Amino acid sequence: MAGGGATEAVVRRKESGGRAQQGSRRRRASRWPEAARQRRGCAARRAAAARSKEAGGDALRDGPEAARRRRWCATRRSAAARFEEAGRHGTEAAARSKEAGGRVTEAARASRRSAVGRRRLPRGC
Repeated sequence: MAGGGATEAVVRRKESGGRAQQGSRRRRASRWPEAARQRRGCAARRAAAARSKEAGGDALRDGPEAARRRRWCATRRSAAARFEEAGRHGTEAAARSKEAGGRVTEAARASRRSAVGRRRLPRGC
C-alpha cells in the first residue's frame, strides 16, 4: 500500500456508495467527446435539412444521408427497375426498345449483361 494508490481506489469505492471500478472516471470522461461529436453531426444534418426545405427541396432526398441511401439502393435495385429509370432518363437504347413495343432489344440486353459482369453486382440485382 505504499504510495497510497490502492487506498485511493478503496476510498473512492466507499465514497461512491458501493462498487466503482478504478479508473471509471477516466473512461466516462472519454465517452463524452464522442457523444458531442454525434450531436454535432445530428445538428448539422438537421440544419441542412431545414435549409433544403426552405429552398423547396426534400430533406430525405437532398441530404448526405440521401446520397448514401441512393447509392446503397442502386446496387440492390432490380435490373428491370434500372432499365425503367434509363427509359425515363432518355437513354437512346431504352428509347429504341420502347419503340420496339416496350421490349428490351437484343443489343440492349447484351450490353447490359456485359455491364453487369463488369460491375460484379451482388445477387438479386
